[in-house]
Amino acid sequence: MTYKMQGITIPDWPTIKGYFTQTDQQHMLLQTGGDLDLWDCNSVKAHGQDIYNAVSSGHMPPGNPWPAEWINNFFSWWKQGTCP
Repeated sequence: MTYKMQGITIPDWPTIKGYFTQTDQQHMLLQTGGDLDLWDCNSVKAHGQDIYNAVSSGHMPPGNPWPAEWINNFFSWWKQGTCP
């Protein structure tokens, strides 16, 4: 499901969560001592700037960068989306 806000389509959390694989999630839990859980909406919101920087620069996920559409969707959700 998506939402329209001022002409911008805002993806919902299940869409954004689907961008993160189980490997991504487990890796980030280990790397951050459990501080960043990519399958927890509030955690992803709290770390949105770092996640956006990593995916927009192609550093995350390693070896499988996100397409521009996903990066734009993440940015829109991070700035305007909500957690269930």
